[in-house]
Amino acid sequence: MTSSLRSRTGLALLAITGLLDFAGLFAFGDPDSPKPVIATAVMLGVITLIGVGYAGRGSRTGLLVALAARFVDIVLAVPAYFLDAPGWVVAVVTATIVLSAVGIGLVAPALRRSKAQLAGS
Repeated sequence: MTSSLRSRTGLALLAITGLLDFAGLFAFGDPDSPKPVIATAVMLGVITLIGVGYAGRGSRTGLLVALAARFVDIVLAVPAYFLDAPGWVVAVVTATIVLSAVGIGLVAPALRRSKAQLAGS
């Protein structure tokens, strides 16, 4: 993966969304909160941060791991809009989805490069 401004910005956004997943820990106190979903989201946040760390050092696999974690996290976040979640949860979910989508859009072009181009960067 190249270290272009576009890629670095995308990785930074993915890292921010990984950190936003930790906000779900505040919902554990609510008896109505879906605890398995929150635990999975936090785990996906950790996986995202690890993947971003490796991707920042040029690992294509790290980037794929971070992107996969973001896709799964987005899918898990969507039901919050339909299950009468508190306003702060909807705000965090919205920020996570938007920042994830922008981050994915910024780093995805790096996946189209061949390994020879990645090594030469």
